[in-house]
Order: sequence, then C-alpha cells, then structure tokens
Amino acid sequence: MQIANAETELVRRLEAAGLSPTALEPWETWRVFKNYLQASVDGDVYDAASFQCGRFEDDHDELAFRMTFVRQFSEWDGSEDTGIRRVVVDFDYGPIGPHQAAPIEIWTHDFPTLAEFASVVEASPQFQVLLNTRPRRSEVYGEEL
Repeated sequence: MQIANAETELVRRLEAAGLSPTALEPWETWRVFKNYLQASVDGDVYDAASFQCGRFEDDHDELAFRMTFVRQFSEWDGSEDTGIRRVVVDFDYGPIGPHQAAPIEIWTHDFPTLAEFASVVEASPQFQVLLNTRPRRSEVYGEEL
C-alpha cells in the first residue's frame, strides 16, 4: 500500500465489512482497523498506530468526548521525520459522553507486536466503555501534519 492510498484502503475495507464511515459501529470498526494495521506500506516509512480517547473541543466549541484510531506514517530524510500523514477513524460521543472513560493514549511503538498493542487496547476500561456506547457520529479522514 502507498501512503497516498492509505485512507482509501481503510474506507474500502470498512465498506467491504458492511460499515459506513459516517455511521460506524465501534467493535466492528476496530476489527477492520486491526487487520488494516497489518497491511505493509511501500517505501522507507515509519508506520505507527494509536488508540486515543478523551475530551476535546469539537467544531462547535463544545467539549466533546472522542475516541480515535490513528495510523500515522512518516518518511525519514536522514535526520528527522518528514511528510507525516495520518489516517484517522474518529468517533464523536458528544459533550456528555461516557463519564467513566478517562483520557488515554496507547501507541504501537510501545509494544513489541501489533497483537500485544491490540490486547492492551482491548483490555483497557476506556475501550470497554466506549464499545458499549453509541457515538453520535463517526468519520474517517486523512490529514497531513
């Protein structure tokens, strides 16, 4: 997979699983995302992923609770990362959101394998709470940092 096609590839996989990017079901989306993380990327690219959740301002200046799955790519120019691109799956739970879910950020680079990363994410209380809470909306997008 090429970085330029990473977002399209994830959307294709979600739709193949019967999911709509604007009305995603968290558990099935996570299953597709875990599989997507195993797709290799062309070139000399640093490839990392994360699970994040917490309260963040939304487009309407509300403090909304969000859960995101992120796959982040960067190229190495010999001295630093350049060309950072992210593919994001964002679940917006609104200003009320799940009260018992504390902020958390877990990255693949903190674990020796993707399987261990996924196991820690799935065992986290935040992930468990969010899987059983329906988001008010979802979105899949790519962005340059």
